[in-house]
Amino acid sequence: MSEDVRLRCLEPFFSTKGRLGTGLGLSMVFGIVHRHAGTIAIASAPGKGTTFALRLPASTADHAAPPDAVPASNGSLRVLVVDDQPILCQLVCEHLQDDLHTVETALSGSEALEKFRAAPFDLVITDHVMAGMTGEQLAIAIKKLNPHVPVLLLTGYAGEATAEKPYSPALDLVLAKPLSRAALRQALAKVLAVR
Repeated sequence: MSEDVRLRCLEPFFSTKGRLGTGLGLSMVFGIVHRHAGTIAIASAPGKGTTFALRLPASTADHAAPPDAVPASNGSLRVLVVDDQPILCQLVCEHLQDDLHTVETALSGSEALEKFRAAPFDLVITDHVMAGMTGEQLAIAIKKLNPHVPVLLLTGYAGEATAEKPYSPALDLVLAKPLSRAALRQALAKVLAVR
């Protein structure tokens, strides 16, 4: 890798593969390592190869809790998952379906609104950056149709909101990508406890 690519390769959605890559593979690895208080060192030179060194702290506990230790929510929910990248949509759907929730998907904000108008949903989970309509714009439109349905926003740009420009109040929760099953379960417990 060139030095410019090496410095950016862990960023969400950064890819040198053009339309063939999502740019989420290495950022997901970084997220997992970071959540475990680890580090990644990258050494690379064009034509010579790349070495990734992952360092994770040793556990001091007798046994570590599994990543899915957060219990699944009681009761099945009807959830609308919105993402313009089908593979990312599928990942969230698998987490939800493993916990016995019923899931519908939409690949755009406009498709999501059509489905939301046509059938009732208990929850909407949407990507942030999508063509045509952002996740925030979708959340605002959904809250106009039914202000009681929680809307969760998934973003690969965690921390992008500022005090001067916060996220829309139409959003009930903002979650960072990549989304683990445990983080999703915690989010569901949090938003459903308020209902």
